[in-house]
Amino acid sequence: ALAQFYEKNQSNFTALIYNDIGYTEGELGNYDDQINWYLKAIRVYETLDDDLGLAQVYSNLSTAYFDNGNDKLAFEYAEQALTLRNKNGDATALAISYCNIANMHASKNNLEQANKYLDLGMKYAAQSADKARLAQAYITKSLLLNGQKNIKEAFTYEQKAIAIYEELENHGMVANRSIAAAFYSNALNDSAGAIAYFNRAEKLATSLNNKVVTRNVYSYLTGFYKQHKNYELDYEYQKKFFSARDSILNGETATKIAALQGAFDVEKKDFEINKLQVDQKIKNLEIEKQKAIIAGNFAEAQQKQNELD
Repeated sequence: ALAQFYEKNQSNFTALIYNDIGYTEGELGNYDDQINWYLKAIRVYETLDDDLGLAQVYSNLSTAYFDNGNDKLAFEYAEQALTLRNKNGDATALAISYCNIANMHASKNNLEQANKYLDLGMKYAAQSADKARLAQAYITKSLLLNGQKNIKEAFTYEQKAIAIYEELENHGMVANRSIAAAFYSNALNDSAGAIAYFNRAEKLATSLNNKVVTRNVYSYLTGFYKQHKNYELDYEYQKKFFSARDSILNGETATKIAALQGAFDVEKKDFEINKLQVDQKIKNLEIEKQKAIIAGNFAEAQQKQNELD
């Protein structure tokens, strides 16, 4: 689609394609490509002053940076998305932003902040009647309850989220949340239930070629089998984990991501400088036009108007 039309004819749809390709690259664990496509989408949306599109990409970019351990940029982009969505007031979009930020705070054990954002996320999720948003709110609630050592209730919310994702046939999220369900099952001394959830997560993740979830399954399985003193399986999953991890993120990938963001920041500053220069030129032409009108030189005034146009 890009090659045939949308690359040459830049529009909101071009940016949407960039965003969707970025999301897909992220599902495949290609983080540098993911961020590159998101930044391409931002450039187009900024040119078109499309706040809704920008908010979507900012939100996705925030998640990408958080997954890569860059908390500073993750929170910056998340707050930018939230600011734009508050202007629009769409309940579904606001539920996404508030739950995303709550989830990040919960992961960092900032429970007070997480609860504050989650309350707003739950409120907008209920208003939107969007099942996916409700599932997201359940996941964040589960994280918070886990932080408070309320494992049993946390597991209940995780199961609610999984049930919604199964209904929506979102197999990637079912795989992802099955890892959490396995963790809770093990914490509740149900090792058989934990293995069943782990197996389900691994099967779905590998069938989807989702490298990130596959890596996470192996990471948790390593700890699980070590805890249960099955050192042979612990060793096997350690090897699988290292292999999966190295295929996703290495030093070269991290350097590429930093370079992409750096180039984008420089480009944005240049754009802002050029915009200021254009604004100043417009002001000067307005002044010169008014002077020409006052002096009765209407031909010069028209010339200045033409330059303004």
